[in-house]
Amino acid sequence: EGVTSSGEENSRAMEGISASSEQQTASMEEVTSTANKLGNLAEELKSTLSDVTTENGGKNKGSNNGPKKRLVKISSTVKKIRKDQDIGNF
Repeated sequence: EGVTSSGEENSRAMEGISASSEQQTASMEEVTSTANKLGNLAEELKSTLSDVTTENGGKNKGSNNGPKKRLVKISSTVKKIRKDQDIGNF
């Protein structure tokens, strides 16, 4: 009877281990999926920032959306600062 009891206890322990392993696997799959989504969002953000920080005042290449006024102002300010630095007026 002791052997049977030990066998049943081992069986229950193995079932618990198996259930835990399945939960961990599911969690890792969820983490991987979320990490991939974050990576894609980061690439989108990088691309968008690249589009609006080009030297054409924020105008998307090949589009007629016009320059963004704020970016044009910032761009002209940066150009003025660079010019002043080149001349030595800083």
